[in-house]
Amino acid sequence: MFCHYCWLFAERHISSYSLNWCDDSQSVGNFNKVTENIEKHEISTKHLQAKYRNMKDETVVAELKEAAERTEQKNRDTLRRRVHVVVLFAKQGLGHGNAVVQVEKM
Repeated sequence: MFCHYCWLFAERHISSYSLNWCDDSQSVGNFNKVTENIEKHEISTKHLQAKYRNMKDETVVAELKEAAERTEQKNRDTLRRRVHVVVLFAKQGLGHGNAVVQVEKM
């Protein structure tokens, strides 16, 4: 028996992490009191945190989105700097090879 939220979204790096509700091969206790065990688990801090992470999308997907956004911003900044260099060279009359470039002031 396992908990969907805890299996997918539990913070496994914390020291108090337990496999009990995250792995169906692990025991969750006395099956004579299964309803009581489930009710206790559903109000546990670990379960509520895992459920919150799912609702707030604090998962690997969210981290990948953030990494992609950081990369995109870095690429924009790099492109902006390169454009500024090209404009500076154009203003100074420096072109590619022997060509002379004329640019109006911006």
